[in-house]
Amino acid sequence: MLVLSIRERVRQLEKFCDTLGSSRTHGPILSAMEKAGPEMDQALAEPHLPASGEQLVSWLNDQALQDGRDYITAVQQLPSQLKTVGSGWLLKIETSLMDRLTV
Repeated sequence: MLVLSIRERVRQLEKFCDTLGSSRTHGPILSAMEKAGPEMDQALAEPHLPASGEQLVSWLNDQALQDGRDYITAVQQLPSQLKTVGSGWLLKIETSLMDRLTV
């Protein structure tokens, strides 16, 4: 679900870039945005999750299998400690990508 959400964000970003056209003002933005899709693909293709990501994904998977909860409900019921761990993991991904894509 997380991968699908990220791919949707990339699709929306590409759609936004299409509306900017090729104006000179938007050139640097478009150039950086062209890198976003491949950067996201690379981040998602990593062969393993760090411990923090593994904890979060494992817990969500267990909840879905045990209780038949959907993804949204499981996320809403994350224990406080896992919210912190998961937020840190996602922030690290975001920061890493932003460092590479900053205009």
